[in-house]
This record gives sequence, structure tokens and C-alpha cells, in this order.
Amino acid sequence: MSRAHGSDMGCDVQVRREPRMPAPLQARQDPARAAVVDCRPQVREPSPQVSGDGAREWGVEASVLTFILACGQSVSMSMGCVVSGCGVASRPRVGGARMSSTVAGPPEVAIDYPEGPRVPEGDLQTRRRVELLVALRQWYDSRGVEGAWVCSDLNIYYREGDPKVVVAPDIAVAFGVDLVAVENQPSYRVWAAGATPCFALEIVSAKTVRTDLHVKPAKYADLGVDEYWRLDPTGGDLLDPPLQGERRHSGRWTPIEVAPDGGGLRGRSDVLGLDLCWRPPKLRLWDIAVGAWLLDHDDQIARADAEASARRAAEAELAELRARLGDSR
Repeated sequence: MSRAHGSDMGCDVQVRREPRMPAPLQARQDPARAAVVDCRPQVREPSPQVSGDGAREWGVEASVLTFILACGQSVSMSMGCVVSGCGVASRPRVGGARMSSTVAGPPEVAIDYPEGPRVPEGDLQTRRRVELLVALRQWYDSRGVEGAWVCSDLNIYYREGDPKVVVAPDIAVAFGVDLVAVENQPSYRVWAAGATPCFALEIVSAKTVRTDLHVKPAKYADLGVDEYWRLDPTGGDLLDPPLQGERRHSGRWTPIEVAPDGGGLRGRSDVLGLDLCWRPPKLRLWDIAVGAWLLDHDDQIARADAEASARRAAEAELAELRARLGDSR
């Protein structure tokens, strides 16, 4: 037995040499082994990999394995691993002794589902998106609809284990959601939330209109969305008509009727029980059952101002009445 220092492997390598026979005799006894000795590949064979952040690669040079197989040697490394013709074994030390166990594969790596998206938008798109988000959330909160979830510009992952399968609607609505699993989370994972969004809406811009028209329908069908709507906040520069809706039926998208209404457009969402009404410059939502508009943030501010004005007027009237009563005494 001889000892060699493996500079590439960073450890001492002990080589147990078996009695050698002349090469011609080896070839006569084992032609296959002789062929391997004569043809040592100098390329690295593909190694199993783990992809993702902090990915690791592991493997063994094909030339090293060929050398071991050819010479009938076993290489014992001081790091506690044995490489032989039948595989790789790990030898952890337990109480000073070594125990063998088979390495089945690379270690598992946690999959990252990043937040997003990172698509810039103009003020016009931002205003319309925020108005709809506030109106829908306030409406479901006031009605006490359990498991209703409204999100905006949030990455929605719908294939566990594959973070590349993702879509981020400007507005999405889902019912039957496990709210604990989604509240304050950087992304929406369908398998954790327990429900797929049934409604999606995109507010198009010059940069996104082609994608919203030609790419997103297939994505939303794959996700399982029942209704897909598009809004052109410019009023018709990008889409004609500026409000468009489609309903998925038997695996295909069919247009939702959008008709002229009071100088704007109106279309009905069956999954929400709401009418979507284009009233330039806003997209308003009409509660069919109650017969009233959903309140966006402008409406809520106006209502709060009106209530504050009424309260001040009532307090002033009360103060005046008290003053009169004091004078009469």
C-alpha cells in the first residue's frame, strides 16, 4: 500500500494496489477491462444537479471511475467516502467508528416563490387598479363573505414545485380561500390558499396590450379562471371596445356581451354578481342585488367628508340650542 496526496480533492488518498499482471495477459483474460484501460475518457460526464438559489453540484470524474474500474482498486478518502465500481458510499463517524450508508442523491433545496411582478405602469393604470381593489375589498368585508380574497399585482403560482409557472393579474378574486395562508404573504400559492381565482382583470398599457390579448388568455385558462376581463383606461386608444370580457366555457373563451350604457359600457360578471360599467375615466362596479355602486376610495373619502360635515353641523346646532336655553334662564 502506498500513500498519495490528492491536491485536487483536498485530502489524503490511500491506494490499495492488487498484484498486477502484464497488459497483454490482462487483455487475454478480460478483454472488456483491457478496452477500458486503453480508452480512458477525458471528459466530465453529466452530474446530477440541484437547481435553485445556493445550488450545489456533485459528481465524480468519469476518468477517475474508469481508472478505478480498470485497475480493480478502491480509493479510501480521509473525508469518509469510498468510491468503488458499484457507487458512492458515505461513512460518517459515530463514536470513532465509521458506518456505511448509500447516498441516494443530492440534498433537497427549498424552492423560492418570489414576490412580484416587476412591470412598471403609468399613473392611469395605477389609479384604476387601486380604485377596483379598494371597492371590491370593502364590498366583501361589508357583506361578511367568508373566504373571499381580492389581490392586486400579486404573483400567483399554480403549479407546486415550478416557480416559473406564474401569472400576476392587475385584479384577481377568489372564494373559499384559507385567509390565514394568504394574508400578508408576498405571493399567492394556489395549493396553500386552497382555491383558484375565478376572476381576473388586466388594465392594459402600450407595453402590455399584446401580452394581455394573446398570452394571458392561455395562462388564465391553465390557471382555471372562469372570467377574464380587459380594460383600456385610455378609453379606446389600445382596445376597441375599451371594456372586454370573456367567459370560459367547455375549455374555450367566449365573449361576454358588453353593451353601450349611458355614455359608457356595461358588462355582467356572473362569478362576482356585479356589473362592470365603464364610466370614463373610471370602471365602476354595480351591485345587482342591492342596486347600488360599490364605493371606491374617492367615494369613501366623499362619504367620510359628508359625515364629518353633518356631525359638525349637528354639534353647532346643539351648541346654539344650549346657548339659547342658558340665556332664557
